Amino acid sequence: MATAIKSPTKAPMPPSVIVAVLCIGGATVSVMQSILIPLLTDLPGILGVSVSDTSWVVTATLLSGAIATPSLTRLADMYGKKRMMLTSLSMVLFGSLIAVFSTNLWTLVIGRVFQGTASAVIAIGISMMRDSLPAERLNASVALLSATMGIGSAFGLPMAGVMYGAFGWQSVFWLSAGMSAGLIVAVIVVIQESEVRTGGTFDIFGAFLLSCALFCLLLAITKGTTWGWSSSPTLTAFGISAVIFCLWVPWEQRVRDPLVDIRTTLNRPVLMTHITAVLVGAAIYINSLATLQLLQLPISTGYAFGLTATHAGLLMVPAALVSLIIAPQSARITRRFGARITLCCGGLVMSAGYFLRIPLGGSLGVIILASIIVSVGMAIAFGAMPTLLMASVPVTQTAAANGINTLSRSAGAALSSAAVAALLAGSTMQVSNHVYPADSAFVDAFILGGFLALAAAGTALTIRVKSSLFDALVVADEQNLHIPVVLMQDHEAKTSGRTHDIVRHGQVISANGELIVAALVEVLGDNDVLVDWSRTDGEGLFSVAIPVAGEYRIAVSAQGWEPVAVVVDLTQQDAPHRIQLTNLNTNTSGS
Repeated sequence: MATAIKSPTKAPMPPSVIVAVLCIGGATVSVMQSILIPLLTDLPGILGVSVSDTSWVVTATLLSGAIATPSLTRLADMYGKKRMMLTSLSMVLFGSLIAVFSTNLWTLVIGRVFQGTASAVIAIGISMMRDSLPAERLNASVALLSATMGIGSAFGLPMAGVMYGAFGWQSVFWLSAGMSAGLIVAVIVVIQESEVRTGGTFDIFGAFLLSCALFCLLLAITKGTTWGWSSSPTLTAFGISAVIFCLWVPWEQRVRDPLVDIRTTLNRPVLMTHITAVLVGAAIYINSLATLQLLQLPISTGYAFGLTATHAGLLMVPAALVSLIIAPQSARITRRFGARITLCCGGLVMSAGYFLRIPLGGSLGVIILASIIVSVGMAIAFGAMPTLLMASVPVTQTAAANGINTLSRSAGAALSSAAVAALLAGSTMQVSNHVYPADSAFVDAFILGGFLALAAAGTALTIRVKSSLFDALVVADEQNLHIPVVLMQDHEAKTSGRTHDIVRHGQVISANGELIVAALVEVLGDNDVLVDWSRTDGEGLFSVAIPVAGEYRIAVSAQGWEPVAVVVDLTQQDAPHRIQLTNLNTNTSGS
């Protein structure tokens, strides 16, 4: 097929520099989420509020991140990833400065709301890597960036503790302000804006509905322990969330440019990857939450170690360092055995770290070793999930898909936080007129973490990637397109790292002008290698990314319509390219 020469562009920065900047961005996200943990014990006295009210400084970040991530990642696919990353980081900087000068709880909560938008940075960064890095560097770099979610918090805890002890609680937010400001400059200088943009109109109503549903859902989960799981506020929040989700899903299926492509999200590889992310996120958070409490509770309990938050955080650093080393190795496992097996291995390693604690007892050495093993499993699993997603969604939806995956991890963390709180509150002991969790409560928490990790490994095994494009087309047509056009096993290696992708748009219609919705569109390059795929929206429109302008074979199939394959010149972008289908009940052919 004819291939056009790409227009010259500004020379990109070396891949190692790009990876370093994006990984620092990922670490910044983790720091934002953990930076207040050393202060939580003292904040009620500092701000003159109750312990229950103080919990809002953590809850606010979780809620705002859940709300902002789907919107910012969708906007990144539409209008530019660099632009949206800078938007997110600017909001983090603004929130940090509000927190620095806050004098009461609710001003601090507002600052934390803005800081919560940092959660979109990792999803956007993964998509940036897909657009900027050569294929041979992509998987290892994505694995490293994904692992920074755990690595950053391990370094952030002792760093925040030291800053708090030496310079006061506001210094913690000066630290986050400095990190975000430096990262903004680095992104401006190092990262080029991606040419992969879908355009279109932002789904404001869909974003509003999803934000409300997520707010109510996570509010019920994070406050359920405090309010009571059977209390009216908790049940009302769960009920409102369910109702809004029931409204949101059909809306997303009808709107022209949906915030979330429901059909793609419900495809088995994508859906199961998100479910695995919930399980992995829940399992890894138990390690951080329960281990830190175990290290900091008084020695008088008979099983804990009475360490300060700073010292406890320092003991978590070895796990972070090992994860930093192991994360790129996830790509090697993926290259040899596939991302599905890699994700399964990560879950199994995590479960081994949890179950190791039970027979070996609760010595400090065992706790540190078990935390290292769990962190190694986390690094392996987190590195595999983006690879699975990038091989299962259109190129033009990589940021949005990774945004939902990041949101899934956060939801898992919220669920495990509530579960651990319930376990620790349900089994207690009294020492010198103080009530503390019993040792058995921590054992139960680690057992729960082990089973969650095993569930993640089992779920990963259900993810299937077809090896034949033809088989995928047949399955999609026979199953009403509910099963995805999954890509060839080596598709990611062949299509990733294309630094100058071009987005082209098209429309699928019938001979009499009827718009065909949910049609499956495949773009094939030389030797019929799958370049990208898409699905038509409510107006029959689709967007695909190609490495260079030129002629491509486009295969289209839809439920009730005769499949067609045509050669289309995708050099020009003046108007959508139209492809006609013929109804299977007629004898006339389309063109």
